[in-house]
Amino acid sequence: MFMILRKIKQKLSAFELIRKFKHIYIYNFKLKRKLNEQLDDKKINKYIIRGTKILIPLIETSHYQFYQLLIIAKGLEIRGADIKILVCGSCLDGCEIKSIRNVNDNDPCFKCRFNVKNILNKFNFNIVTIDNYVSHDIQQILREEAYKLNKSTNTKILRHGIDLERCINDSIIRYYYGNVPNDQTEVDKIRLAHISTALISIEVAKKIDIDFNPDIILSSMPSYSAWEPYYKYYKLNGNRFKQISISQFNFNSLQYNSFELYLSSSRFNNYKNSRQNKNLNQLEKKILEDFYYNRISGEAQIFKKDNYFLATSKEEHLKKLKLNKSKRNIFLFSNVYWDIGLSELSSLYNGVIEWVLDTIELLKEEENIHLYIKPHPAEVFDSSSSLKGVSTTIKEKYPILPRNITIIEPEWQILTYDLFEYIDLGVIFNGTIGIEMMMSNIPVISTGRTTHFGLGLAYEPINRIEYKTLLLGEKPTIISSKDSIDLFAYFYFIRSLIPWTLTETAYSNNFMGYNLNSLYDIEPGNNLNFDHLCNCILDKDNTVPEMW
Repeated sequence: MFMILRKIKQKLSAFELIRKFKHIYIYNFKLKRKLNEQLDDKKINKYIIRGTKILIPLIETSHYQFYQLLIIAKGLEIRGADIKILVCGSCLDGCEIKSIRNVNDNDPCFKCRFNVKNILNKFNFNIVTIDNYVSHDIQQILREEAYKLNKSTNTKILRHGIDLERCINDSIIRYYYGNVPNDQTEVDKIRLAHISTALISIEVAKKIDIDFNPDIILSSMPSYSAWEPYYKYYKLNGNRFKQISISQFNFNSLQYNSFELYLSSSRFNNYKNSRQNKNLNQLEKKILEDFYYNRISGEAQIFKKDNYFLATSKEEHLKKLKLNKSKRNIFLFSNVYWDIGLSELSSLYNGVIEWVLDTIELLKEEENIHLYIKPHPAEVFDSSSSLKGVSTTIKEKYPILPRNITIIEPEWQILTYDLFEYIDLGVIFNGTIGIEMMMSNIPVISTGRTTHFGLGLAYEPINRIEYKTLLLGEKPTIISSKDSIDLFAYFYFIRSLIPWTLTETAYSNNFMGYNLNSLYDIEPGNNLNFDHLCNCILDKDNTVPEMW
């Protein structure tokens, strides 16, 4: 047995060496020369000094989004901003790139370290590391404090007015891709690493605020122990955090402050008030119809990329699921529960798993109701697929499922939209499938904070009793007007996504250089959508993000 494990470890080590060699090769023979030309600043106009100070807690430089952030930062610098980039510098015990999947990698920091040295330096920014603000001695003191906190029964970890417990727990679930082991000793090792990371990160956030006092904090990530402390600290102290994120709904777009879309309805209302027409015009309706047709036909980019669905007939679905239209058929669509910061979007339940299991409990004795549970296909087919998904979790609690409960396994690859005609009620935590069901005239219950939260488009029960009443159909079905639903869908699926052309794609980008000749191409006036994105960041009070 020992020899087998040793051989496996040797093979993994060999794979890591190949992966690292490939990264070095691509940089030297495909990227280096191109970036030198594209980042040449000799041909651009002198910067207009505006004095806006921007901190970018890049932390890690292995994910392709860091290329997007850096070219945006360059555009902001051209417009007069003072940019400071923060990287980890191999200081953090826990971070997103360290996971159960690379536990045998002796140097998980290689790619970040290489990119900082060879790519980040080409941008000529002021680059600082964590130990520039929190010395190694202080880091050691914080690690000792983390050790004590890890042993404590008190679950509240507070620092500088910020509760760090949730981002630590989210990081643990992410580390294991949902498959958190029962061995508490093993879990405690990972928890210790992320407590340490969270304590160091919140300390750095405060120290940089004292030293640099940034006007804006710009990041692609507001979650997990390495990033959430910056998000929380700068939201609490002056609401200065801004986020640039990618979206599966349009691979060639970026989204500004996506967290705002979940935490209030003000973004939608601002967009609605900025429009000339109360309802969609004919062109807008056509754009939305084309988008929706792409989804229901299974032709969306994300479906094709990850091979979510198979072109099977509806008759096969009926046979496999034993759908009975004489019953009340409730379809529950769950999230990838370990993915980015879902715990912050809790409302009726603390998380996805608690919600799914309690819904089964509420309905398992109801003979006239059948509950179909469809886990997200990304649990199986995404590049970061789960090691333990919703289906497995349900089966652990219910080795024999109640007769009126059916799990629609992701492996069946059933096209979600083929099920719509059989749905009497759709139930979601916060997934955007809720909007799509409403577009098809299906009533929806939302149990978490959604993008449409508080707009009266879906049922949003305030307690478990009301939730059960809605599930049982004891309240009359109310569906908002099609005009209202379509306007919101157009706002979210189309207008909240700002077109992006500076890399081949924004989502799922295999970065091989920028789509520009030189930095002149991102000077003001040369790329209107890039200008708009910069205005969102620099002049939020006078810019409606969706009015590009």
